[in-house]
Amino acid sequence: MSTRVFRGSVGSLDALSLEDVKEFQENVTPKSDEVPAVQPHLFVQFRHPDEPVTWQTIPNEMKIVIVKFLDYRSRQSLRRVSRSDKLLVDTTKFHVTSFVIKATVLPNFIFICSLPKNFVFRSYSTQELPCRFIKAVKIPNLKIERLEIDQGAIVDLTELLKQTKQRITIRTELFHLQGSPTYPVGILVVNFLEFLDVKDVLIDGHCPPIIFELMIVLDQWKKSRSITFNHFNDLPINPFLHVNILRLSLEKISIEDARKVIKVFVNKEILKAGTISFYIKTREPIEFWKFLDHTDYELSQKLATHGALPSVQVFIMPNSDSLVFPVMTKEKLFCGCACKMDDNLVENFKETLGL
Repeated sequence: MSTRVFRGSVGSLDALSLEDVKEFQENVTPKSDEVPAVQPHLFVQFRHPDEPVTWQTIPNEMKIVIVKFLDYRSRQSLRRVSRSDKLLVDTTKFHVTSFVIKATVLPNFIFICSLPKNFVFRSYSTQELPCRFIKAVKIPNLKIERLEIDQGAIVDLTELLKQTKQRITIRTELFHLQGSPTYPVGILVVNFLEFLDVKDVLIDGHCPPIIFELMIVLDQWKKSRSITFNHFNDLPINPFLHVNILRLSLEKISIEDARKVIKVFVNKEILKAGTISFYIKTREPIEFWKFLDHTDYELSQKLATHGALPSVQVFIMPNSDSLVFPVMTKEKLFCGCACKMDDNLVENFKETLGL
């Protein structure tokens, strides 16, 4: 059969041959054992082959698909056509793979917007960047996968976000605050987090205790799915235990804290392997023999890379019927994740933790 364009609640077909009509009737006619007691009427509307297809005649479901592929300017142009088109654009998600703002040696910032099919690369001055950023995040139904911002840009962005008449909420899967190991996390980072609807938080730099105390009381922190601190910090472990995925670089971890991490993560409720894990690096060596009761020698050999063999203990997860929680320690590394107890346990353990 030839290609058809369906329209309306029942459908619309292009001009058909007699054979096509017969085939169509055979396909839509139920078998004798499937015929209901009261058969509904079947209406088929035929469209003349020369009749043009216009935007107004396209089904709304198809319009949504089309709008998803439009860039920002095209969406804004369509938004101004009619009230119904404005509503359509505003209710259709605008998917962005990542927003990246990087500082340069000059008083400029590089702004990169990555879309599923292409990317936009711009260089803005310190004065231009905040306005451009606010304009971008005000797009209705905007959804960002990764929002990566240098700490140097946070000050101006936060100040302008505070000045907007209507409060802006930036929805992003992951927020990455970029910085150097010695660059201190400032108070405006905490203020910027308040404007986010975020699942995964990744922080670079040194976080002073006073800033950390302000950060952990935010709803964004409490509702996070995962938290990562890339650089070494001296932080308490308790504020991190609510997350499902934890990545930390700590100066040291006490025996009590190590036992607490194992107990909390092993007892988390989980249905899927790989969604619960922790990975903690320390500057000081870990006294693993003080909190691991024994070592699974076979797993230890399989997980060995170079140097001394790691210590590995497999814990049973009481809130899961089919998952276990292997914990591995080696020198200055302490990690574990939920895995299925099968032949692929070692491979899944390595893949989940990036070993």
